[in-house]
Amino acid sequence: MVAGKFLMYREQAKAIEEQAKQLVKSLKRKKLDASNPDVVKTLKNAYSYYQDAAASYSKDDCLTSTEQCMSQARLVALQLSMMKNDIRIINLDNKAVLRFLQEHSIFYEALIVADAYKSRVLIEWAVNLYHRVILAGDLRYYNDYKCALPMTVSLFQELASKYRRDQHKTQQSAHNMRLVLNDLPDLSLRHKLLHDLGYGYHISDQPTFNPEEFICDISRL
Repeated sequence: MVAGKFLMYREQAKAIEEQAKQLVKSLKRKKLDASNPDVVKTLKNAYSYYQDAAASYSKDDCLTSTEQCMSQARLVALQLSMMKNDIRIINLDNKAVLRFLQEHSIFYEALIVADAYKSRVLIEWAVNLYHRVILAGDLRYYNDYKCALPMTVSLFQELASKYRRDQHKTQQSAHNMRLVLNDLPDLSLRHKLLHDLGYGYHISDQPTFNPEEFICDISRL
């Protein structure tokens, strides 16, 4: 009887989730106009359905499905707020998702989109960080990234590789690249990458206390 009850929750969740998907899909060829009450209503209903589906999945301990529905709910909510700026983030193909992630300047909004489209892979975030941080010098984006996601050794290496291949380096991008590499905790690898990229040794290559990083670390506990 208990198993049947949980199965009921799961089937109910699937049905509600499908309703949400169909609502979002119905807007694929429509202009997302914040002044159009039908569009706004459709998005609000989709948001509610995704939340309800997540609640039903959680009753059956379907954690992956719960998180997937929540990530879609966050995407729809973000779409509602972005319509006033004529930005579309629902019903995107892979190319459009990558373009948005590379161009959008607010990290946490980019993270919502990346999660919804399952785009949290190294190469994509390396591209985003290179465009936003190394080229544009957006340190707020960089610090927000470090609070939410790990700066892995592979990511440092990928950024260094992109910088090495860049034929249009500027003095500012050189400064930004060095600033990022100074966060690499592996001193041996850090010095190697700095040397490979043509940087000389500076006292700033030594680890320094960063209060923002300390706050981020504490928030993960």
